[in-house]
Amino acid sequence: MAQELNVEYSTFTEVALKVPSYYVSQGDGGYDLFCIAEQYTIICTLMGSDSGSISDFEANYKSGCQQVSSKDDAFLLGMLANKVPLVQSRNADGLLLSTSEPRVGSELVMVTPNFCDKNTWYYSSARVVEETLSDSGDGLTFHSQHPNWINLYSGLLFDEEVLVEEGPYTIEVSSDSAPKTMVDPLFVSAGGDYTVDFTLGSVTFAESQAGKTVKATYSYATDSTWVLCPDPGKAIDIEVAEAQFSKNIDFKDTIQFELWGYNPADLPNKVMYGVTRYKSMRNFVDEALGSYPVIPVIGGDNGRGLTAEVYGFPFRYGTIRRLSSAQGLELRIRLQHNEAFTGEHATATFYCTVRDL
Repeated sequence: MAQELNVEYSTFTEVALKVPSYYVSQGDGGYDLFCIAEQYTIICTLMGSDSGSISDFEANYKSGCQQVSSKDDAFLLGMLANKVPLVQSRNADGLLLSTSEPRVGSELVMVTPNFCDKNTWYYSSARVVEETLSDSGDGLTFHSQHPNWINLYSGLLFDEEVLVEEGPYTIEVSSDSAPKTMVDPLFVSAGGDYTVDFTLGSVTFAESQAGKTVKATYSYATDSTWVLCPDPGKAIDIEVAEAQFSKNIDFKDTIQFELWGYNPADLPNKVMYGVTRYKSMRNFVDEALGSYPVIPVIGGDNGRGLTAEVYGFPFRYGTIRRLSSAQGLELRIRLQHNEAFTGEHATATFYCTVRDL
């Protein structure tokens, strides 16, 4: 049963327009007023002598309330209006059956770059437009001024096509202003004019381009910083996180998880409010809630598969980590000295809900 709360008229006015509300006329010109919430029946009695409150009720609230004959009528109609079932399902032991409601908002899964591979460090990358490449001397291979081109073509990052659209992080190459087609790194038999060495920052043509001007537009890695930040008017609730490491990893730097937000004294600039540093693999093991079963070498040695076993460490939070755009809150993850790990794989994944503020 709902709990009955007897309140003053001023309290009734705070609630009356927010939940189903009812009144019973009394013979002395007064009213019994009822607001029906799912867990509470809010009651206010106006005696005929309460002329000021009665006048206010009749002028401002009466039209929004429904007249009924009794408190019981108000309670029953209010339950129906709130869509509270009058008969609830129970199990064989007489206990109420319940279901979980879906989360409010849209689901978001975000994965960091691979801290073993600078070619995936897209977030803080720099963009170069139509740089003239230098011929190595054979008319086939041409070099840029920067190594570690961002590679969003080889399935190295989750949902990389979306990142390309938001970037852009595409690679465009021309020879004497004629656009050339890159060979798909994962399907070389599909054809194309040139291949890319993303680590060296060079392109190699199938046919000689000697004497021609070869230009490239590309993005290259500058540092390891990656940011999880809500759009204006939104909040990101981080509900679950996990870290993934390949067995052959060499932990060569400290991973920093930094919380940044607006500096009230210097808007709209931001300051770091907190940092957690993982200086060794032991730190992840100590914080994680155990580990997942080991993912074996699987998928083939063709650029699409795993070539080393992968270990996953889950972090389930008892309270939601909320990043609100109103406070300018964002999570930054980076390697303290931008020293890439050796090995195959080192990422973190965040399972989130995005909602309106």
